[in-house]
Amino acid sequence: MEKVLLCCLLCICFAVAQSAVCSDNCKSNICNATTGVCTQGCDPGWQGDACTARCDNGKWGDGCSKSCSPNCASSPCEKVYGSCTCKPGFKSPRCDKPCDPGYYGDCRSVCGNCKGGNSKCDTASGNCKDGCSNGYTGSRCQTPCRSGRYGSGCTSDCGHCKSGTCDHEDGECGSCAAGYKGNLCKEECDDGGWGENCLNVCSQYCQNPRSCDKETGHCLCKQGYRTPSCIFTCRSGSYGQNCTKQCGECLSSRNCNHVTGACSRCKDNRQMPLCQECIPGKYGSTCSQDCGHCGDDGRCHRDTGDCLSSVCLPGWTSDKCNQKCPEGWYGQKCSLQCGHCLDSNPCHHENGVCVHDCEEGYEGVLCKRSKENLAAPVAGAVMGAGILIAIAIVVSVWLWKRRSSSFKTKSSSKEGFTTMAELATVDPAEDALQPATPQTSDIYQNTEVNHSGEDREEACFSPASSTYDRMDVARQALDAHHYESRTTLKSVVAARGAGAGAPNEPEDLYQNTFMVLPRQEAEPEETYGNV
Repeated sequence: MEKVLLCCLLCICFAVAQSAVCSDNCKSNICNATTGVCTQGCDPGWQGDACTARCDNGKWGDGCSKSCSPNCASSPCEKVYGSCTCKPGFKSPRCDKPCDPGYYGDCRSVCGNCKGGNSKCDTASGNCKDGCSNGYTGSRCQTPCRSGRYGSGCTSDCGHCKSGTCDHEDGECGSCAAGYKGNLCKEECDDGGWGENCLNVCSQYCQNPRSCDKETGHCLCKQGYRTPSCIFTCRSGSYGQNCTKQCGECLSSRNCNHVTGACSRCKDNRQMPLCQECIPGKYGSTCSQDCGHCGDDGRCHRDTGDCLSSVCLPGWTSDKCNQKCPEGWYGQKCSLQCGHCLDSNPCHHENGVCVHDCEEGYEGVLCKRSKENLAAPVAGAVMGAGILIAIAIVVSVWLWKRRSSSFKTKSSSKEGFTTMAELATVDPAEDALQPATPQTSDIYQNTEVNHSGEDREEACFSPASSTYDRMDVARQALDAHHYESRTTLKSVVAARGAGAGAPNEPEDLYQNTFMVLPRQEAEPEETYGNV
């Protein structure tokens, strides 16, 4: 029994020993126990009866029946599965299929932005066959346009985008910079609009509301409004163009009209409406100081007090015209010298009148007329007055007799007069028919009057020699009467000059003196015509 078991064990061991010679590459590890031939064939990648040889290069799979893909790269494919490193554009593992659309190279790289879609790129290189779509550049169209460019080939410039750049594909801006509008921000604002996307409107207080700056809205303002946008009125205390002028001294406050600068009321001594200048005759920072005796309208410089006119009133001098003429001088620019005033007293600095009478031998309000020069005219005038009175008596008697003897019509007035009243009413046309006789007007027509103011009185009593030849004695007497009446007024004139104030000009003084005389020197013809 033991022997039988031992025999069986030996048989099993022998069988096992015989089967162990089959190749591991036999399918299912089955082979002929005697020959070792793999009866089921070889595993993939092996060949030969006993499946002990690898597939030849370029072959793979069961029985090495499959060829490696030509798209494998440099090395042969793997013997069992046929996998290999693929050339660009083909899919692993066997490289027997191209990359899916949109991929290239190892089929894991995504194509760029090719025109017409990703399928238009080369699967091996990734280059876009028909160029790039808008906004991209490069052979593979993977690079966006640089900042500021967009479009096909990145050849277009972006508009005025607020961010500084636009969409690299279509050029649109999210928002436009000031002064521009539109999707591409390439359109300027219409007239009257400004700012980002042109949403703002120019101020109505621009000088031209449709021409403000399209970016900032700045403009030239109308008077009374502040730059740069002309939206707000001038600040308190200013007015005018661009609010550059300062308000004057308004009474209530520094506020004046923002357009014109006018105040409703001024502080003391300021001139309406701007309250900037002092009223005439005042100067100083508060217009409280009095100007001097300035000529023209009396104005002086508002700060210094110097007279704006180059000429002072008569009797005054200096830049401010506040100094009297030097002693012994008077009149305009202190250019006239005083006459022979009593005890060398000064004359009035304005009109030259001697207020304390004249020195011995001189008379007249200016004390410039010598008494000796009047002796001859006075004597002749007294004699003439007497003769004139005598003639007047003779004429009166003759007229009275003529009237009593024959009086028919008033036309007879050509030959005589009935009364002194009719004599005064003779028609000038009728009187022209009578023989020419010397008239008092001839005396003054032939007498040149000196208007310098120094010898005015003497001129009135200095007729030419030819005048004496023509005048009769009676009219000389009448002139003497006038002279006496005039000289009696000297004390009146002097008193007025010393008390109530002397006239501003010597001419005024003479005019005021002659008005009380029997005869007006300015109209001698009329005076004598009424005698």
